[in-house]
Amino acid sequence: MYRFCIGVLAVFMSLAVAAEEPASEETVRELLELMDAHTLIDALIGEVQQIIDESTEHVLGNREISPEHREIMREANSQMAELMRREMRWEVMESDMIALYRKHFTQTELDAMIAFYRTEAGQSVMQKMPAVVHESIQLSHQRMQTLMPEISRIQQETFTKLDELSTQP
Repeated sequence: MYRFCIGVLAVFMSLAVAAEEPASEETVRELLELMDAHTLIDALIGEVQQIIDESTEHVLGNREISPEHREIMREANSQMAELMRREMRWEVMESDMIALYRKHFTQTELDAMIAFYRTEAGQSVMQKMPAVVHESIQLSHQRMQTLMPEISRIQQETFTKLDELSTQP
């Protein structure tokens, strides 16, 4: 009985060690290709200009600004979007993404994900994912729009308190 228990324990320990096998870079690359990760990153970057423009409009609120000021804001937004497109494109992000997946997933987990993305269901998920990401961003942005009046109120109260403190002797 003792040998049987030791044998069972050894099997479980070997399974635990196997499950913790570090993920290989090649496996991560294969998974990211199957997931069409570069397309997802590119889709996110494609949303940047719209998000920046909408955020600027929200910050400006109902303020009347001159066409010259509006053009300066538009140019700044374009520069920020271009910076993000340049510095967050897949070619720049790929090595960081590989390191991230290797840090958080074992070889066994990556193998299972690859097996899934090779199935019809996995391919369906990947075809639909850009739309899901796009709509998720829109939903988050809409939700933030509904929260902005309250956030602005909290900020205003905070600034008022800070001003009051700074004027006290």
